[in-house]
Amino acid sequence: MEYIMEFINELSVEHVLVATAVLLFLLIIVLIRNSSRIKRLNRENDTRQKELMNRLEKVSSSETALKASEVALRNEVEQKRVELREALKEDTMRQIATELEKVQIDIGKAIADYGERLLKLADLQQKINGAEEQLEGTEKKCVTAENRIKKVALTYKSMEYALKSYVDPTLDITTLINRFAIDLNDFNSIMQPDLKCFSYKELRSRFRQNKKEIANVLDEYRDRYTTKANASIYQLMVLALDSELQNILLTITYGKLDSMLEKVNILIAKLYAIAVQGNQNIAPTIQRFIGQIEGLYVNAVTIEYEAYVLRERAKEEQRAIREQMRQEAEERKLLEQQRQQIENEEKKYLSEMERLNAQLTTASTEDAEVISSRLADLQAQVDTLETKKEDIIKLQNGKAGTVYIISNIGSLGDHTFKVGMTRRFEPQDRVNELGGASVPFPFDVHSFIFSNDAVALETALHKRLNDRRVNKINLRKEFFDITGEELQSLVEEIDPTAPFTLTALAEQYRQSQSVEVVPDSVDIEIDDEEFEEE
Repeated sequence: MEYIMEFINELSVEHVLVATAVLLFLLIIVLIRNSSRIKRLNRENDTRQKELMNRLEKVSSSETALKASEVALRNEVEQKRVELREALKEDTMRQIATELEKVQIDIGKAIADYGERLLKLADLQQKINGAEEQLEGTEKKCVTAENRIKKVALTYKSMEYALKSYVDPTLDITTLINRFAIDLNDFNSIMQPDLKCFSYKELRSRFRQNKKEIANVLDEYRDRYTTKANASIYQLMVLALDSELQNILLTITYGKLDSMLEKVNILIAKLYAIAVQGNQNIAPTIQRFIGQIEGLYVNAVTIEYEAYVLRERAKEEQRAIREQMRQEAEERKLLEQQRQQIENEEKKYLSEMERLNAQLTTASTEDAEVISSRLADLQAQVDTLETKKEDIIKLQNGKAGTVYIISNIGSLGDHTFKVGMTRRFEPQDRVNELGGASVPFPFDVHSFIFSNDAVALETALHKRLNDRRVNKINLRKEFFDITGEELQSLVEEIDPTAPFTLTALAEQYRQSQSVEVVPDSVDIEIDDEEFEEE
């Protein structure tokens, strides 16, 4: 170090300046070289940064494209999943619909078979009723024969008594009696008639009680006299009335009550006339006796007649049940035909929809809109048919139906209404049937009430209107004597939502009232030119 310092001290100023200049020159050269290198490095760095940015942009765009592809792929997968689900759902629904259709067809066949069996049962019941009527006719013939035998028995008793008491003893009486010998035990059943009222507990009790009342009245009047002659008058009158009553009760039939009661009244009048002959002193008492006992014999006839009324009511109910069974079978058959017709229409629509769906895959945008609109219309029609088919199936299988309230002023008057029930899909068809050739004017509809349990609704209305029935024997005759306002109030009470039209149009009846001259025929002239134009 000292050496260096000595060397520096020995240098002159000139030398120092020269050395400094050289050093500065060398430093400048180094700086210039470094500066160009730095620029070159900066340029390389910029180029690399640009390349890096380009690469980053490419990576970013690739990432965006990848994300878009991922989203599109997810959307496509979800769409495919939805389409697969819908296709599976449609296929499942189609299978279910096919199975349901098969089940419905089986149910329809079973119902049709049930209807046929009901018809056969109705025919069998009709044959049974015919046999019962024949049996009833035979019974009447037997009763007539018994009455004749009874008269013969009385004649025989009279002849036997006369022969034993008054015939000459020298005659062979034993031979004569044996010639006409009859076992009187054979007539025991004849003396005890088999009345129809004995088949009903209440009527049997009333008849026996009435018989006791007759005996009590007889005892009361007979015990008033000490002489057997006067007492026997009352007993003979009762015996005669009992004998005639037996004949009346054995010959009574439905619809002949008035004629039978008239026979009782005539007989009592005759007996009274006979009893008071030569006995005017007891005529007032006999008149009081007749007044008391006449009502009892009339009551006996009435009790027996009530049995015939009950039998007739049972027959009418059986006829009505057969008619109802026949009507229900026809309604079910008609509903089955309507269901098959709807199914055929539905198949046509579905076939057309399949054809349009096949065209939709290859159709242009404009044609696709038209096809889609047509498909929507067809689907709406199919939905309507499905609703109708469900309603028909409900009517076939359940208690659903329509309760109708109708009137016929021209035939029945303005205070008579019919309350009935039908299971038909169109209840007006049933009303039109009722207004057919059996009545001069068609029925007017006051209310159609659809119910899931139409039988219960009809029964509720009939119970409320039971005391207003027109026919009190055949309860299946559903006609009631009631005003329109009362019936409307009752319907609103039972079902507030039910519609009700108070006024009956009765168009044909009112028009007929205004026509004074009825033409023999109606001539209709047809214009040939107009007919050709049409």
